[in-house]
Amino acid sequence: MACPFQNDPVEEGAALLRGELQLRPERVIRPRIDVLAFPEHSLFERYRFTSQSIIYIHNLIRPYISNITNRSRALTSQQIVCVALRFFANGSFLYNVGDAEHLSKATVCRAVRKVCLALKRLLPMFIVFPGHKPVRAIKEEFHRIAGFPSVIGCIDGTHIPIMAPSHNEADYVNRKSIHSINVQQNVKDCIIVPTSVILCTVKIICDAAHIISNVEAKWPGSVDDARIYQESNLSNRLQRGKQPEDLHNIIHLSPSFNTLMYPLYITGEFDGLLLGDRGYPCQPRLLTPYPDPEPGPQQNFNRAHCRTRARVEMTIGLLKARFQCLRHLRVTPERACDIIVACVVLHNIATIRGEQHPALQIDDADEDPIHLPAIQDGRAVRDTICNNHFRV
Repeated sequence: MACPFQNDPVEEGAALLRGELQLRPERVIRPRIDVLAFPEHSLFERYRFTSQSIIYIHNLIRPYISNITNRSRALTSQQIVCVALRFFANGSFLYNVGDAEHLSKATVCRAVRKVCLALKRLLPMFIVFPGHKPVRAIKEEFHRIAGFPSVIGCIDGTHIPIMAPSHNEADYVNRKSIHSINVQQNVKDCIIVPTSVILCTVKIICDAAHIISNVEAKWPGSVDDARIYQESNLSNRLQRGKQPEDLHNIIHLSPSFNTLMYPLYITGEFDGLLLGDRGYPCQPRLLTPYPDPEPGPQQNFNRAHCRTRARVEMTIGLLKARFQCLRHLRVTPERACDIIVACVVLHNIATIRGEQHPALQIDDADEDPIHLPAIQDGRAVRDTICNNHFRV
């Protein structure tokens, strides 16, 4: 009886014969998956989009991701899109996505990279501040939430955990001792600043419909939200122009405050206000709640401010629930920022097209220990709105 631990003599003979005849080993090509053959509920579970939306996204970015050759059974552009969507939605390791799609880890990595760079090209099309709707409509949507006037966005930040980078690791450690990227986003009617376990900080602004109108994902997790906003281009555009000495009287000319009565040189480019938490300084165009509100108008102001600003927290929760990869990115900081931007663009596409919302996951409220002092002009605007709109 042959020893079970010895190699099969037939296989050894075949190997010798191939060597003598200089024959190459037979290529084994795994069957490709026809993604659009899945039922709609399965597509949503795996890719977070219906078949029609997958086709829509594919048509948008096909010119930027198509392979220049079909040799070696190269992936089609539609397969590249689906591989990337599965990675964004799943948040698993690349080789797990590859096993599910019958592809190698390297192929999945290239597909994700291609789609990220293609979606970045669409940023000016889908991320527009203060939004695609008329400013008056955006203000009315916010006003219906809690009666807060003249709001065009809510701002906040969130941390996206990433791998510890090989260079400048300490810059990415946030105050929770986690590596992250701090993301500040503008969402239509809301502004968000996300954070990251080595963390990446993201700034976000959104509207009442959970559409993100501005995003900035380039800061390490150690940077606070106020600095991210101060250094952003949007801050300069909002505050551009000379501030008058008697700001209080100019504001008082418009008791309704549904339309700001500032001339352009006072208000900057946009007619409206942003709402942020106490991690930001109170400014004429960025209002924060009262740190120690007195009973009456100030408490009413804070309640309306909190209910309105909650839209940005919900938007961040939807973004992370839809794209589980944002729970922890196992890539370099530079590639993490590209993935974050790609997910924001996809989030807006899903929201605009009415895709189903995943189960909402809202992170625990992040108590910011730093309460920044209010700027004098910011206090004047806040007090005037409080007295004109939130009296008992």
